[in-house]
Parts: sequence; structure tokens; C-alpha cells
Amino acid sequence: MKDFFKGLFSNVQSTIIVILLSILLVISLVANVWQLFHRDRTIISDDSIREEVVPVARLAVYDYNFTQVMALSESGNPLDWNNPVTSKRYVATIDGSAPIEVDAEQIIITGTYSPSGDLLSVVVTLPHCSVGKIALDHDSLTEYVSYNGWFNINPVTTVDLNSMESQIQEDQRRMLEESDVLARSDERVQDLIAAQIQGLHGEDIDVTFEYIEDVEESGK
Repeated sequence: MKDFFKGLFSNVQSTIIVILLSILLVISLVANVWQLFHRDRTIISDDSIREEVVPVARLAVYDYNFTQVMALSESGNPLDWNNPVTSKRYVATIDGSAPIEVDAEQIIITGTYSPSGDLLSVVVTLPHCSVGKIALDHDSLTEYVSYNGWFNINPVTTVDLNSMESQIQEDQRRMLEESDVLARSDERVQDLIAAQIQGLHGEDIDVTFEYIEDVEESGK
């Protein structure tokens, strides 16, 4: 009889444990389902897509390389008369590079989702490409003419060289900003970002772009 009650108690105890475990499993499943249907999909998905896009935008940076002539001609006298005694002349070439880049940290992703949470479309808000810091390669400097007047009376100075280099940087920046280089770079960034989003989330995803500068301008 003692063994009978002992076995009965053991079976009841096992049954209670199984029931408790089943209840905990059901509670866990219900909690997971609730989180699945009540989480904020937009914020999570937008952040996730942005993490996929930003590295691609950073890789879109490239260098525009150039060779520029440095030229100086100065009379060295108040009459502005070029002569072999006081005049100085300098002609050289120097190589340089200008990075064409986009500030990827400013990129904003806004997704549109179906009721079931599927991604339907993406709006990418980003800045236009811009010209970064222009660098000159001083090792590439090649001098063709360096004339300082008779007895070195009017030498080409460091101030002269720095002034010519600053002018080169200004000229190159202005030339790039007035050309179609930046517009073509914007298109290149768009192509890379669209390919990344559609490659990961489906080719049927509609990807459109808007530029921060344009949005700010329209809001004025």
C-alpha cells in the first residue's frame, strides 16, 4: 500500500510538472506572437536598411585626379615693366586629387510596409555629392622655368608658391562644381544604393531618392 501511494504521488508530481511546463510554453508562444504583431516595424526596418546602405554610400567615394600648370610672371617694378633685370617668372606642373564624396552619415531611410510587415518601397534622403579637401602631390612638382631676375634680385618665394597652390585648389573646386561631375556622382550613388536595397529585399522594391538640400530649399 505504501508503495502504491508513493507511485501515485510520483505520477501526480510528474503530471503537474508537465502541465506547468506546457503552460510556460504557451505563455512564451503567446508573448512572442504578441511581440511579432505589435512591434514597431517601421523603426526597426528603417534602421536595418540604413545599416545596409551607409557602407555602400561610403564606398562610392572616388578621387578625381588632375595635373595643373603653376605660372607666375611679375615685373618687380612700379611701372609694371617686364625686363630681364627685375622680372621673375615661374612655370611648373603639379599633380593633385579631389575626393568626390557623399556624407553617408546624413542618410535617412523611410520605408513603406504592408499590413503584414513586408517592405513595399523605400525613400532614401541624402545629401548631394560634394568636393572634399583637394590635395596636391608636392613630389610630382616639375619646374620648367624659374627665373629670379639678375643676381637673384626678385626670387620666387614660398609665399608665391603657396599662393599659386591655393589658386589651383580654388580653380579645381570651382571647375568641378560647375561641371557635371557631381551630378554624375549623384547618379552613381543612387545606382549603388538601389542595387543594394533591391538585391537584399527584392527587385520589385520601389526605391526613390530625395536630397536634403532640395527638401530644405522647398521648405523655405
